[in-house]
Amino acid sequence: MILSHDEVERMLDELQDALPRMMQRYDTPEAFWPVFSGSVDVILEGCPPEDCERARMRVERMRESVARAGMRPDAATRDDT
Repeated sequence: MILSHDEVERMLDELQDALPRMMQRYDTPEAFWPVFSGSVDVILEGCPPEDCERARMRVERMRESVARAGMRPDAATRDDT
């Protein structure tokens, strides 16, 4: 289902607003990043073509912000065995 521009913006705003709560609830990279990625996938899969680049840029800024806060995405995929 293709989302409208306003729906994409609303969903991105809601995801950004939820980041602090998500980071508290899913307090390790291994727990956080799959949840974040699932939310992003829903938005980007429904994103109209004309909004995709801007939406991806917003998502990338969110990823960078979360990584600066200490939730590094590479830690979620690291194999310590």
